[in-house]
Formats: sequence, C-alpha cells, structure tokens
Amino acid sequence: MYHQIRIREEDKQAQRFLFREIPADAPQVDVATFGSACSSSSAQFMKNLNADQYAEEFPEAAAAIKERHYVDDYYDTVDTVEEAIRRANEVKFIHSKGGFNIRNWVSNSKKVLDAMGERSVKTSVHFNQEKSAFYERVLGIVWEPDQDVFCFAVASKPEFRNVLVGERRPTKRIVLSVVMAQFGPVGFLGPITILGKILVQDLWRTGCEWDEMIDELAFQRWLRWINILGDAKHFKLPRCYFGNARWDEIEEIQLQIFADASDKAYGCVAYFRAIFRGEVVVALVMSRSKVAPLKMLSIPRLELESCVLAARMSQAIHDNHSFPISKTFF
Repeated sequence: MYHQIRIREEDKQAQRFLFREIPADAPQVDVATFGSACSSSSAQFMKNLNADQYAEEFPEAAAAIKERHYVDDYYDTVDTVEEAIRRANEVKFIHSKGGFNIRNWVSNSKKVLDAMGERSVKTSVHFNQEKSAFYERVLGIVWEPDQDVFCFAVASKPEFRNVLVGERRPTKRIVLSVVMAQFGPVGFLGPITILGKILVQDLWRTGCEWDEMIDELAFQRWLRWINILGDAKHFKLPRCYFGNARWDEIEEIQLQIFADASDKAYGCVAYFRAIFRGEVVVALVMSRSKVAPLKMLSIPRLELESCVLAARMSQAIHDNHSFPISKTFF
C-alpha cells in the first residue's frame, strides 16, 4: 500500500529509499517507505482523498472506504448477495483509480467470491496474524466463512509447548507471557482470560521472582487454567448478531449491560436484545474484565469500578454501531 504513494520532489531526499525498474537505470527515490513514521497517515490520506473524488458517483462505496477500512484491510456487511457484489466492485473500482489493487476477498457467500474472481475455498481468517511479527499468539480469533462463525485457534510457541501441556512447571515470566498472548479485543472469552490474570496477580503477591518456578499451589491452578484454555477451541459465536435477519426486519434494538465485582476481579458484559418477527432474540456484543487492585478495596467500591467500566463500554458500543439503539439498560 505504501509503495503506491508517490513522494513530492522536494521531499524525496528525506525518504532515501532507492530502487530501479531496470538494472541499467539510475536509482530512483519515488515512493513512501515502511520505515517512515509519516507513511501510514500519508497512505490513509491518499486513500480517503481518492474516495472523495468518487463520492458523488458511488456514495456508499466511498463511505465504506473511509469508514470501514483498517489500513489496507476492508471489512463490511450488507443484507443481500447482490448488494455485496455491487459494493465490492465499486470499492475495487475506486481503489484502482488511485493505484490500489485490493484483492484476496473472503466472504461467507460463494456467489460473492465467484463474482470477485476468488477461488471458492474454505478459507479461515485469522485476525491475530501480524505481518510484521515473528511470533505466534497462544489464542487468537478466527472467522470461519463457510459456517459464518467466530471461533478460537489455540497455538503455542515451541518453547511454551511443554508448560502448556503440563509436562513442565512454568516460571512467572512464562505464565505472564502465555496469559498476555491471548488475542481477544472484544472479550468473548473474558471468563477464561480473567482467571489467568488473577493467577499472575497472585504470583506477584507471593513475591515469586521472574525466572523462578511457581510453587505447587500455583502450579495446580495453572494446570486447571490451561485445561480451560484448551477448551476455548470448541467455542463458536455467530458473526451476525441476529442471524440472517435483514435490518429492516429488526425492531427495537436494546443494549443491556450487566456489571458485577468480587474481591478478585470485576467486569461487565453487553448484549443486544431485539424483536425479530415477533420473537425476542439476544446476541452477545462484548465484555470487559479487570483484576481487583493489589490494594484491598471494599466490594461496593469494586462494584462502582465495574459500573464505570460498563458506562465506558456502553459509549464505545454506541459509537461503533451504525444502527439505532432504542434503549440502554444497566
């Protein structure tokens, strides 16, 4: 994406990225580089500027380019296959006019893939894969397009394999590495990940050193937790909140948030409640959880902390959903 951005003549010497199309040619300095701090914002500016030039002709596609892109990735959802094909082709056309070749389309519809010229294969999308990272997260979100569900893939670094199967007792450093290697920004597995965070906090309380093996009591808790973690691969959640329902068939979407606390942790979880063809349907939205501070607090105070967390989560949900939410209940 960055290499499609041309650099102004007066700024080329600040880039120092040399290349040539033909070996006999003189080196050139023409395009944005990965190492420059400004490249990302420049690329986003050019992407949006190119979209603005076609906003009158293709208003929905231009809005999608500006609002539903994450760097060079595009995520979108529509009600019908026909609308999806039209939107995707318009987005592809607008990008091509700016020199951006968007490809590798993935969809839960075979018709959409055929229309975009993609192979109709069962392709799983791993959201935790980082192009610039040389490591693998222990637990990551996966989208299975053929079933149209989110699930979780459990992997492991080679050096962690023994401790993740319980053959060797981990150190505090390894426990922290494994606990923090869970990729779940929406909090689908909050009840599982919070147990690992509580274990890390208890290790701090005992004064365990970074490279010291954890004691027997902590090791038994560790074994229970990695067994629970392994069961996460069986968890599946529909990508669509309300199944195959069209938005014009949904009535009165409510946001309902539950918050609570204990002496170990506090958290909150949000659900959408809607009426679809006379039936009540409920969908998990997201959750948040935190360990209680090392400094002892009363349960009422921790419950207030969970209320603050719930209020902030509510604001984030309202800000990041385009459909109207009629009421919010806490």
